[in-house]
Amino acid sequence: MAFNDLPTKNTHSWNTILSAYHRTGLLEKAHNLFDEMRNPNPISYNSMISGLTHHGFHRESIDLFQRMQKQYDGLELLRQVHGRVVVVGFEFNLIMYNALVDAYGNCGDPNASYYIFVRMHERDIISWMSMVVAHAHVSRLKEACWLFDQMPIKNVVSWTALITGLAQNGHEALSFFERMLNEGIPASSFTFFSVRSACAVLAHVEEGKQIHGHIIRSSRSDLFNMFLFNALIDMYSKCGDMTSATTLFEGIPEKDIISWNTLVTGFAQNGNAKESLIVFGKMIEASIKPNHVTFIGVLSSCSHKGLVSEGRQILDLMKDCGVHPRSDHYAILIDMLGRNNRLEEVMELIECTPHGSDRVWM
Repeated sequence: MAFNDLPTKNTHSWNTILSAYHRTGLLEKAHNLFDEMRNPNPISYNSMISGLTHHGFHRESIDLFQRMQKQYDGLELLRQVHGRVVVVGFEFNLIMYNALVDAYGNCGDPNASYYIFVRMHERDIISWMSMVVAHAHVSRLKEACWLFDQMPIKNVVSWTALITGLAQNGHEALSFFERMLNEGIPASSFTFFSVRSACAVLAHVEEGKQIHGHIIRSSRSDLFNMFLFNALIDMYSKCGDMTSATTLFEGIPEKDIISWNTLVTGFAQNGNAKESLIVFGKMIEASIKPNHVTFIGVLSSCSHKGLVSEGRQILDLMKDCGVHPRSDHYAILIDMLGRNNRLEEVMELIECTPHGSDRVWM
């Protein structure tokens, strides 16, 4: 084949052959060629998606479309791909319509999502959920709630999707959570996770305790997991109730790095440097290897209390633990030294940072 004899191959030449394969129905060769491409561009993806849809491979075209979205995140690209599929005369089915509604919502264009949604001859719960999430994603909460109320069927997933979208507006999220329970819909771990976010936003520890109590009273084994326990510790910390956060932390049967980091950071954010350092010490004694997040919390604790000597020791300990300090770690320590008028040490430390002063003066 002449293509293989080319001394150099650029993206244009790859795309030309890719398009030719699709026109002649050589899908397997097109797929193999696409996989060989080091840097497929939007035209490459368009060609593949159009070819797959034209030959009836709907699921494969959606998978490739979602892969492209991760690599090239953008509304304009989505419009190009959508237009290309329309031009080739593809007849959309429910799966493809839902994928487009969701994609436009993720790109922050709920109007485009709605334009497609109202023209769908068939809708399922995924169609409705995608519309609700699309509007909640851009804080159009009134429209999201209206759409939710129009849903012919609601389940725990749809309720959770709405509550998640409303989480930054804590009162609305809690109101819908209460309504969900009143309608007899059992909450899932993900529902409780979103509700605790609303409590943290409002800093309403009493509501948070009610949520915690509801989980305990349910006696459902699926709710007693590390994911939810860590979320509750984080909620108590953000509400400033470190006593409850500590009690929960000490009571959970297993703790992972997130559990430890949440408590270390919680104490730091609430100005309890001593307690943060104590928890960090216990973490080391428990043979839990700290990571970058851990050291952000510990260094922040030292910074809040002006513990310069301890902060420098923590920086050295990072290297001993195999954690390479990043610019944000140096920035915390440099800020602490600066506030204590230790300017010579500031300049010395700047020279040690990965990218010098370019990355620490923010």
